Amino acid sequence: MKVLLDTDLASAFAKVGRLELLVRLFAGIDLGIAFEVYKELLVPLEHDYHFPEAVFAVCETIYPHPEDMVTVQRRLVDMKALGRGELETITICQARGWFYAAIDQKALTYAAVSGSQPSPCV
Repeated sequence: MKVLLDTDLASAFAKVGRLELLVRLFAGIDLGIAFEVYKELLVPLEHDYHFPEAVFAVCETIYPHPEDMVTVQRRLVDMKALGRGELETITICQARGWFYAAIDQKALTYAAVSGSQPSPCV
């Protein structure tokens, strides 16, 4: 079982140096980020912000399967209010039965109602 973190959630805790709170909250469950979230977190590093390094240290980067990418592409057309990172993370969680953790209400709502098997949301 895994919990995939959204960019905003991981960033918020990492920026204040408290990512360990998420680690403790989800004790015994592996934390991960989707590859697209990983790419989003590379941007602050280019501007000399180092908080993403803390995220990379505790979260495994999860790569989507080819069939996940087909779903993500379709969802990008259908759901313009969410970004690629959110949609990729939601898609992976739904496909693999993992948990999705975010602070964005639109993303959480979409994750809860989309697909035939919604992922549990945190």
